[in-house]
Amino acid sequence: MNPSAPLLDALPLPGPTWLLHFLLLLTFFMHLLPMNFLLGGGILAAASRILGGRRPFHAHLAETIARLLPIVIAFTVTLGVAPLLFAQALYGQLLYSSSILIGHYWFCVIPLIIVGYYSAYLLYFRKGDERCNKTLLSWIAAILFAMVAFIYVNNFSLMLRPETWLDHYLGRPDGALLNWSDPSLFPRFLHMLIGAVAVAGLWIVLLGARGRSGGREWSEWATLYGARIFALATLLNVIVGVWFLLSHPERVMMIFMGGSPLATGLFALAVLLVLVALVLLWMGMMRRERRSLLYAGALLALPVLVLMVALRDLVRVAYLAPMVHLESLASEPQWGVFALFAGLLVVAVVVVGALARLALRYPNRS
Repeated sequence: MNPSAPLLDALPLPGPTWLLHFLLLLTFFMHLLPMNFLLGGGILAAASRILGGRRPFHAHLAETIARLLPIVIAFTVTLGVAPLLFAQALYGQLLYSSSILIGHYWFCVIPLIIVGYYSAYLLYFRKGDERCNKTLLSWIAAILFAMVAFIYVNNFSLMLRPETWLDHYLGRPDGALLNWSDPSLFPRFLHMLIGAVAVAGLWIVLLGARGRSGGREWSEWATLYGARIFALATLLNVIVGVWFLLSHPERVMMIFMGGSPLATGLFALAVLLVLVALVLLWMGMMRRERRSLLYAGALLALPVLVLMVALRDLVRVAYLAPMVHLESLASEPQWGVFALFAGLLVVAVVVVGALARLALRYPNRS
């Protein structure tokens, strides 16, 4: 353990580190699915509010997303609890320290979510009220959830650099720190934000395919519009991704350049799948009678997200390699608790999947 990092908690972990690590990645992937729609879809809905005055398809899209947002927020918050707890179990001495350094902003997360949640509900319940400024509410919700994401990026990027904590604390001992000095902060945030817009575009493809309102013309438009959003956001994210890669220390960056066969292979596979998805979506947009190509391109987002979760974890491990070795952490497994968790997780996945299917199938009855 590096002396610049806090000592480990003397209490043993409640399970083997490999299991906690796996559950961290699994639950984080589950959290990403609604989170991307919330963050990216909220931004697209707010933009569509502005365009909706002259373009009725955009107006209908904004209303469709507004009806889904309260459900998606509930999914995002609920599914975000488990990965946060697993991260605290494995990296508690780091995450708690970084949380204290940005304490003022970390405490703001809950109020920001509450106000954003209420804004989404106002959009839902005031859908027929012409006196309600829906454009303003949409942008309030989108900006507030983007602020929450920015605070999380600050905390989890600061967690990776304990060697900077003393200087940060001496500069701002009041807990009002943001990790501005980290060169990876902005590309990390933009990479996540633009990626969320891209994934939300694929959700719009599915909404257009499964939509039961708006008519056939709107369904066709939404399917193609979502595919275009994904393509444009993905191409922009390639540029931001290069910036993000170069912002890492050399020892971290090089694991994707041949330094680690696993990291390099997963990185290459992710790039390949993104290119395949872009080609399928382009072919689908060029041949409207081949809409199955659009759906295939959209579904490729799932393995890409899995790879992104794995790559994100490899970056974290590479940053902390000189200080933290998970395999050395003591554990006293509580298998009964894990069996209960596994059973409840399966039930939760089934229930959430059924609710998500209903929300996509009947967006106007949510």
